[in-house]
Amino acid sequence: MTALLRKDFYILGKYLWVFALLVVFMTAVSEGFYTVFAVVLVSMLPFAALDYDKQSRWDQLAVMMPYSIRDIVLSKYALGWIGMAGAAAVCLAVSFAQGIFGHTEPDFPTLAMALLTGVITMDVTLPLAFRCGAERGKAWFLLVNLMVMFVGNLGSIAANAASAPGSPNLLVRWNVFLFLAAAAATILSVPLSMRIYQKYW
Repeated sequence: MTALLRKDFYILGKYLWVFALLVVFMTAVSEGFYTVFAVVLVSMLPFAALDYDKQSRWDQLAVMMPYSIRDIVLSKYALGWIGMAGAAAVCLAVSFAQGIFGHTEPDFPTLAMALLTGVITMDVTLPLAFRCGAERGKAWFLLVNLMVMFVGNLGSIAANAASAPGSPNLLVRWNVFLFLAAAAATILSVPLSMRIYQKYW
């Protein structure tokens, strides 16, 4: 699977710096929503990789190579996980740099919410991309992304509003809920994507 990941990173290499600049810009100019959006945006990388695979007929070439369906599908999920982790690291670096000048401090709960939101969005939409194609998958991604982020922002706002002074931040509890939802979504999404890949690719 490592070789498959390297292939995707080589193919997408010329676009990664664009994502990196967007993440830096969104984190630097604002906090909260834009940090979440910046990290979730990077979870689109698997869709771009799927698009290239389809255009280059990689599915036909992969049949002749010693790669299992499990490796091919998991490599797309891993691409998204690694991309989001890298975006989160960039957000942290920018926040720490701003903190040196006294402007802001890293918001770990919001960053955790961003990662979990990205995982859930990718888990919901990647099977659709394997089934309907990368182009339709991107449309579903944007729709689900807006819905998940809307619900996530409502949850975080309600959690912060309900937090009494001196009590544990309810945003942390909200992140626990998102973590459980992301874990369940991943457990269901990966096998579903494997079955879809085997049937339609």
